[in-house]
Amino acid sequence: MQASRYPSTFVFGLLLTIGTLSANLLFATASWGQTTEVSTSQGAERLESDVTTPGVATNTVSETANAPEAAIAASVDPQPIVVETAIPQLEELHTEQPSTTAGDLQAQPIAPAQPAVAVTEIGDLAQANDPGAVAQWSRSDLYNLDGNSFTFRVGGRMPVPTALQGATRPRTVLPGSNRSGGVSAIVRLERPIFGGEGALEIEGGANILAFDLGFISQPSNITTPRTGFGVNLFNQRSYFPAYREGDRDVDLPNQEEMWIHRLGGGAEVYVPLGDRFNSAIGLSYQRVSVRDDIFTDDVEPIDEFGNRLTVDSDGIDDLLTFNIAAVQDFRDSRIYPTTGSILRLGMDQGITLGDSSIAFNRLSANYTRFIPFSLFGFDEGPRTLVLNVQGGVIIGDTPSYEGFNLGGVNSVRGFDKGDIGTGSRFVQATVEYRFPIFSFNFRDEEIPVGGTLFVDYANDLDSGEDVIGEPGEVRDKPGDGLGFGVGLRVRSPFGPIRAELGFGVDGDTVFYLTTSERF
Repeated sequence: MQASRYPSTFVFGLLLTIGTLSANLLFATASWGQTTEVSTSQGAERLESDVTTPGVATNTVSETANAPEAAIAASVDPQPIVVETAIPQLEELHTEQPSTTAGDLQAQPIAPAQPAVAVTEIGDLAQANDPGAVAQWSRSDLYNLDGNSFTFRVGGRMPVPTALQGATRPRTVLPGSNRSGGVSAIVRLERPIFGGEGALEIEGGANILAFDLGFISQPSNITTPRTGFGVNLFNQRSYFPAYREGDRDVDLPNQEEMWIHRLGGGAEVYVPLGDRFNSAIGLSYQRVSVRDDIFTDDVEPIDEFGNRLTVDSDGIDDLLTFNIAAVQDFRDSRIYPTTGSILRLGMDQGITLGDSSIAFNRLSANYTRFIPFSLFGFDEGPRTLVLNVQGGVIIGDTPSYEGFNLGGVNSVRGFDKGDIGTGSRFVQATVEYRFPIFSFNFRDEEIPVGGTLFVDYANDLDSGEDVIGEPGEVRDKPGDGLGFGVGLRVRSPFGPIRAELGFGVDGDTVFYLTTSERF
């Protein structure tokens, strides 16, 4: 056990300073056009925007792959439930004086943060003007007075793709997520600034405390293609899937559980590559350590059996990476797709410079295909076969906190997150059939209810031993897993609701409830 290079007073002071500066930066002289949004999340796809009048439902329209729309794709977790309530006086003002600004009707590429990982998790927000999108309350920027409006919401909203690191930022592949399970909530504050948009996201929960302070040079309601740049500063303290689950319990020498602490930041530029093909290229730095609590100065470089938890022997790793993320989206709808495809690609190159001595290259890919397939169904509505395959490889040093964690609601259902293993390589595949069951009316709106049958499989390709400290091997994780199950999907006025029961072969029976789509 060693003392941290930075005492807790510094960390607390840093967080307090960031919170104060961000509040002043984002909201000084702001006019209080306020909308509150409540989101329950954790699942998979995103990126949409909506145009509605407060309190008035709108009819959905069909969308084709060739229809003009924002081409920025959403990351893996689905669209969360969103309930927004406007301040009565502002709602009355909006009703009497509707906006006449064309920008208010512009599509807004929005993407939620990471997918649901536990039985329930409150999290990322995504909304969209998408054929298939449901009625939403109007955003507070419709009350923009002198261009100084701000937005407060419960839920995350990041540009997609993004090459920057951070707890609420999407990853190319689901097993690449560094999030742990449990109940958590994200609060986002944003406002226009310097011709772009500044935002502060704070996430808190049973297993995580994190923030992401960012700026993008163009507002989030720009049309495709996205250009410009973005920067961020982030901090994350959380449990980590690699150090949990398995048949063998492994703790720290003092018998406490491992907490991952990350502090860093970065910058990225957005580069259009082609038709509905967008990319982000960035440089990120982060300082990573393993601790025995969420707030502590004690650094833990090894576990109770002497296995390394970090690359550096002092328990603190400096990680400098060059990052590329790209998304090509040809789906007919980004909330409720029934045909088309989406491709996600990622590359992270570790750079040895100064205190940063970790050299690795991580390549990852994620492809999903939606095929109209009339196998069976019990009501009118689309029947869709969903095929997904994803994989990744890390060449060079593989810190345990950067490996691929297999198992969970966005990996193999029927297992807890990380319960299958942690490797430097992996492949994962899913076959899912979606079909209509029935529909009912709610407040004069038809609510379709559908079902799913799914099979998931993942394998770490015997790469558990290549990860520094071998967290999967030490905990006797199997390294591969097969799961199957059934689920219900509700297309509610507030977004998709997904309930699934997964059965793991040689695993557990796990129930998942989330408010976003997996793909």
